[in-house]
Amino acid sequence: SAKRHGLFKEILIKQKNVDIISGRQTLLSLSSNRWSTREDNCAVLLATLPITVSTLEKIVSDPSFDRETAGDAMSLLKAIDFEFCLCLSVMSDLLQLCNILSKTLQKQDLNISVATSQIKCLIKKIQDLRTSTDNENAWLKAHSIADIIGVEYQEPRQRKV
Repeated sequence: SAKRHGLFKEILIKQKNVDIISGRQTLLSLSSNRWSTREDNCAVLLATLPITVSTLEKIVSDPSFDRETAGDAMSLLKAIDFEFCLCLSVMSDLLQLCNILSKTLQKQDLNISVATSQIKCLIKKIQDLRTSTDNENAWLKAHSIADIIGVEYQEPRQRKV
């Protein structure tokens, strides 16, 4: 809504995050045809996650918002945990790689050999991401995101049978 978006913009300006203010800061509607919107949305959410969390916290604590809106905001806040930060970080990197290939494959002057080469290159990059060094980098990136929004890693609980 305009009220919630206004609150988001207000918090954004208070935090004076110039990188976000100058770039795109809102999510786009998802399209079944345009995969680039998924990459764009992941990048925007990753960049604005602290502001998004602050906005959700304000909605929960502000009595001017109705109970349904505050309840939705509370549900979203509970869903933003360390695992969410890790998945967002990894998916943002993967979608960025896939988006490069997607844009290349949509060119009119593309031939089959170039397309095959690009696909093999993407597969190699994704396989390289599965190394322990890249896993450690993803873990550290998720930790830095989680630290900014005040979320800590918790070991998964073992279920009792």
